[in-house]
Amino acid sequence: MEELSSKSKKLYSLYKDGNSLKVIAEKYSVSRGVITRIFQKNNLKIRNRSNSQKIIYPSKIQKKIREMVSHSTLTEISKKLKIGKVGLKTYLIDNKLRKFRKINTQGPPKVLLKKIEENLKNHYYDLINTPKTLKEKSKELKVSANILRTRFTDAGYKLRTLAEEHLVYQKIKNPNLNYNFFKKRSPESDYWVGFIGADGTIIDLSKDTNKKLRLAISLGEKDKRHLYKIKKLLRGGSVTKFDYSRYNNKYKSKKIKRYIKHGLAYKYQLDNTLICRDLIKLGVTPRKTFTFKPHKVLENSKDFWRGIIDGDGSLTTLDKTRSTNLQFASGSKKEFKSYIKFLKKKNIKRPLVQIKKSKYSKPFYVVSITGVRARKIAKLLYEKSSKTARLDRKYKIYLQWKKRRNI
Repeated sequence: MEELSSKSKKLYSLYKDGNSLKVIAEKYSVSRGVITRIFQKNNLKIRNRSNSQKIIYPSKIQKKIREMVSHSTLTEISKKLKIGKVGLKTYLIDNKLRKFRKINTQGPPKVLLKKIEENLKNHYYDLINTPKTLKEKSKELKVSANILRTRFTDAGYKLRTLAEEHLVYQKIKNPNLNYNFFKKRSPESDYWVGFIGADGTIIDLSKDTNKKLRLAISLGEKDKRHLYKIKKLLRGGSVTKFDYSRYNNKYKSKKIKRYIKHGLAYKYQLDNTLICRDLIKLGVTPRKTFTFKPHKVLENSKDFWRGIIDGDGSLTTLDKTRSTNLQFASGSKKEFKSYIKFLKKKNIKRPLVQIKKSKYSKPFYVVSITGVRARKIAKLLYEKSSKTARLDRKYKIYLQWKKRRNI
């Protein structure tokens, strides 16, 4: 303490340069109270609480600021002296060295709010019927979305939920998208519900089906044209190419190796919650491998089951074998039962059913039909089918059956 007392002038010069009592105390490894008592003993002024909050620069920097303030901008001073703009602005205001224009932080003018309140009914109908999002409408009226929301709710008007607002935004963002494709039943829509149910997926991007959803379908190079059919029908989405071969010998995981085996792959993606919700209503839910259940309206649709066979089924080619075999495979018991019902209605009795164990220790159902019965089902599924509602590769196998086995 006595040693420090002899250095009181040096300590006070540090204090005057903007260092706090705490910083000085830490520098000399003493408590803050020791420094305070030294200053009080030598009748040196200590800043009060209000002054301690003010920005204080070293005397050299203060001098340079005063020299530059008359002819330099705030940015120029901060760059040259290497000090922060916010702190510099506070220092200039506190020391009355420069005036700054006041920014309105009290919200929009009362006159503007009064006009909005007078025409609130018209604004509400414009918001709902146009339709516009609340954010767009607030920008148009030059107020914040929260202020406009409060005015509507206080007046008793019912606003859209966040999920509904998101859907309106999507329609504005993608006006050309075919939003009614899965709403109205058609051979094409039934087929694609089946194909997506078998080979596609719905991804809940925010782990909440009320928010962002994505439709994704991945196929190999030989079936890449099929993805452009759904893109054309929905009038949206994108098809991207992935080359998995470049990851060869880089990973030990069996799951990753399975993807790498395929080499080139093509993926169709559409980020649209509205369309994905329509698919969810028809049974195509996220993580559906073992739970997929076809909707009642689709159980007897040949177009739907053609989509399932194109995605999760197979037809034997007569170049490799003499027998005609049509096979269906699924991890969902409900889907398997629906397929058996469909076969019974078409008088296909006693198909060969195999229940295997999947990699996830869950049952995997395989239904095989051979000979005349297989050709009968193939004819029912593929004869006179639309070009946009069939997989070309499997349709060619059916035409081969038709030619060589006289279907």
